[in-house]
Amino acid sequence: MNPVEVTASVTALANALARTLSDEQLDLAAAVFTQLGDTLSTISVLRGICESNTSGTTDNNETTTDKSANAESSAMDTSNAE
Repeated sequence: MNPVEVTASVTALANALARTLSDEQLDLAAAVFTQLGDTLSTISVLRGICESNTSGTTDNNETTTDKSANAESSAMDTSNAE
């Protein structure tokens, strides 16, 4: 979906809910969906932080992924020497 389709869909859903819910129910739905959006944003930010920490760097700026690849390469070189 592109951004225009997403916003049009959200607007249509809001209008459908507004037609069927009382003012009190609509207020509650708005609060719940606001909390849902905030929680999803928090989860997304935390995932990004965790991914950054997982692929972090060492003191000599070599990433942990690079170290893994180098270790595998060294192991292959050793096995080929035998």
